[in-house]
Amino acid sequence: MKKWIALLLALILVLGILGGCSQTTSDKTSQDTTASATQQPSDAAASEASDEDLAGTQLVVMSSQNWVNDTDQALAEKFKEETGIEVDIQAVPDDQYQSIVMSKLASGEGPDIFYATCGAGMSNYMPDKYMLDLSEEEWTSRYKDWAKAAVSNGDKLVGLNRWSVNGWLIMYNKNIFAQYNLSEPANFEEFKAVCQTLLDNGIRPIFQNSADSWHDFTWLNALNAALVEDDPDIYTKLNNNEVKLADYPHMVQALNEINELAQLGYFGDTYLSDSWSDAYDSMGTGESAMILAYTAYEFEIESMYPDCTADTWGGFVVPLCDNTAFTVSAGGQFSAINKDSKNIAAAKKYFSWLAEQEQLQVYYDGHAEQNMTSFEGVDVAKKSAILEEFEQSVPFVADFQGGIKYYSENEISKYMQEMYLGSKTAEEVLQAIDEYRQQMFDLES
Repeated sequence: MKKWIALLLALILVLGILGGCSQTTSDKTSQDTTASATQQPSDAAASEASDEDLAGTQLVVMSSQNWVNDTDQALAEKFKEETGIEVDIQAVPDDQYQSIVMSKLASGEGPDIFYATCGAGMSNYMPDKYMLDLSEEEWTSRYKDWAKAAVSNGDKLVGLNRWSVNGWLIMYNKNIFAQYNLSEPANFEEFKAVCQTLLDNGIRPIFQNSADSWHDFTWLNALNAALVEDDPDIYTKLNNNEVKLADYPHMVQALNEINELAQLGYFGDTYLSDSWSDAYDSMGTGESAMILAYTAYEFEIESMYPDCTADTWGGFVVPLCDNTAFTVSAGGQFSAINKDSKNIAAAKKYFSWLAEQEQLQVYYDGHAEQNMTSFEGVDVAKKSAILEEFEQSVPFVADFQGGIKYYSENEISKYMQEMYLGSKTAEEVLQAIDEYRQQMFDLES
């Protein structure tokens, strides 16, 4: 195992991500007329339900729209053909997903299965209250260590994690850089100089998609190296609610630098209305020279623009606050089973089926953004050359979302967009983030 993965695992485990889960319930109400209306059989009994009993069941799965694709729908159809269990995957717009799924869960009308963020990011989805303990499922024994840690809630495993450890970097078009004699910037001032040269020559320096209320957050999520250098205990203190993000000057500096990029026109004229799906054409045609993306993004562009091969792209770390580290996730997103689902047996069967090697291979073949498999015995077809280069040249650190509780991408992006529009200062953005986190901490008590 790569040294940086081991270090990431150690950090996640030290954080003791979140507390333990409540006692789980099963998927069917009791057949005993003398039992209470809310009594359910044990999980063991639910797991023993036969295929014949489960045929005709419909599972509702909720996901943010960019977390699933046609491959997931095809797997759901195949599962229905084999088992008779229908899977209805409902993809919700990214900027609405968290609020919608949490509202449905709170109302008792939640989906059977829902997607959530790995690591401490799962705190935004209240795992103690809503996520079923899957620790005894056979397929969890085939997890890689970092993947298991990414879906650990205390001493319980609460999800199916097929995501890879990944990170966000500035990916750039080498041909455009060569045309204007540009080199990879070593700090923020050099980054601005590169942007200005591109802008002066009619090239959009950075494609930014602020119409999606999650992508702005990824800029700030890459900042943690500077903060950990200032305060090695920042994760522990934030998770214990002992400090505020506004206490750290680098947070203010980073927000001001991001806003400066926007105000100087380096994000382009249409960034507030551009979406993630617009980026493929913008990058593939050379309209834009750079984008903040994950390492496997090059494969996604190549699938649409075959001439844009891996050799077209280079990458460097996000240079906010003169950062020199590559920020990696705790494992992206995972699927959880709703504790209150009436179809737990069918949901468990679906997870077991998805975790079979054949289905995992189909999943990874159809998700080019996954650079690394979370299960033993499965491989990805391609690995990013940029990631391989980073493994040899830059330090890897765990991102905020994977390490800090209640660090919500949608909330943070919303406040950042208000900053772009002039209705919030950097300090006010941090105040709003801290207030949101305090509200979530208050719900714990």
